[in-house]
Amino acid sequence: MIDPKTMNVTLLKAELARRGCLSRAVDLPASIADWDEGMLLAALAANLSSPNAAHLREDLTMLGIGGRFKCGGGAWIVTDIGSRSLSAIKIDEKAKSDPTWLEGPPYALEEVVFDTFDIGGIKID
Repeated sequence: MIDPKTMNVTLLKAELARRGCLSRAVDLPASIADWDEGMLLAALAANLSSPNAAHLREDLTMLGIGGRFKCGGGAWIVTDIGSRSLSAIKIDEKAKSDPTWLEGPPYALEEVVFDTFDIGGIKID
């Protein structure tokens, strides 16, 4: 019979692998085999609290809330990530001269929704 702690570690490793967390740079031992239950819980909690856009397009793994990207000749900041879209505000001249325009939510600038088709135009530096 498997002890509960071993089972928890096994389940946490499987969930982290399912979420794609194991390919990210994290401040934990290089081999997941060396991670204890607390480390695995911390990694899972970090992933749950900071969603990324990998489910929208495979190469957007590092694009999370507050992340920056380019689209349509402008620079944007991600404000929210949904199951099929993301929202962002455009960094315009007002925001460049006064960064308080980028504080939120709520944001002083209009949030724009990028749907499945718009996401194809996103470019990450």
